Amino acid sequence: MAEPWPNSGGWLIRADAAPAIGIGHVNRALALARALAPRPVLIATRRDGDYRLGYQWLAESGRPLCPLDGEADFLDLLRRCRPETLCLDILDTGRREMGVYRTLARRVVSFEDLGPGAALADVVINDLYGPAPGQAHVLAGVEHALLSPAFDDASPAPGATPERAERLLLLFGGTDPAGLVHRCLDALGRLALPVRVEVVVGPGWRRRRIRLADWGLCGRVHRDVQDMPAVMRNADLALSSAGRTVTELMVMRVPTLVLCQNERELRHTHASARHGVCNLGLGRAVPVDRLAREIAALVADRARREQMRALADRAVRGRSNRAIVARIDGLLQGRSRRLDTGVTP
Repeated sequence: MAEPWPNSGGWLIRADAAPAIGIGHVNRALALARALAPRPVLIATRRDGDYRLGYQWLAESGRPLCPLDGEADFLDLLRRCRPETLCLDILDTGRREMGVYRTLARRVVSFEDLGPGAALADVVINDLYGPAPGQAHVLAGVEHALLSPAFDDASPAPGATPERAERLLLLFGGTDPAGLVHRCLDALGRLALPVRVEVVVGPGWRRRRIRLADWGLCGRVHRDVQDMPAVMRNADLALSSAGRTVTELMVMRVPTLVLCQNERELRHTHASARHGVCNLGLGRAVPVDRLAREIAALVADRARREQMRALADRAVRGRSNRAIVARIDGLLQGRSRRLDTGVTP
């Protein structure tokens, strides 16, 4: 295990990755760690079984890392380190487990948490979901999305929206558990459109190798992409699942058609028409013929794609990782003041 940091001001981030849950949580952990600099940050992640995907991904980052072989290891780490701030990126929490975390860390921040334990956290960041009325400790909405630092400095491609979309980008997360890349390729193969197709395959890809020629398509398959903004910048239209990749595409002003990987993604309000996203719902439930029609319509409709770009621009304008961390700090400081004065938050 990694050596714990000094007790003053340390952040402990817990995030995992596996084929079933993708790598978005560990990528957000890296983005948060960088935005917190120069504060001491330690990332803890499972490495047993399928979770090894996340451990290997994080190990390559060079960040201080503590490998876990189960939940008991995590509790042991908390007891030894007693972090100033514990950041949980483990989806929904229960009241009992959050109660345990609160006894082992001075402050608790939780991401993507719709569980009953979220009410006990000091701060909750739910960027994929809508506002939570009456919950002042929840930062909701797409403007609170922590993204790869590359997107803080990225700029969309200049120039007007083309009459027809000629460059299509397919990207369905680091693992694509529902196999939606192949569903989209099946749809494109039926259309025979004069387009170039770019496919991004993530580090957790375990499906058969993609040969675009098998669908009568031309283009390129990208693996281990180092500069995602550059790949997105060249796209006229993207096909994506409903995770944080959609927010990245908004930043790059790329019109996006969404297929959800699972039922939870159906609750992601950021992937919606008001943010310039065409969301077809649960991917496996969308017939290939309908998907083909939707793609063809977007390829041909310049006005609609232009409107989608404008709505995306409005949704994420001014978003930055540093600004989000500043908001988290503000809420944490307010919480500390209320506790110091004996006021129940």
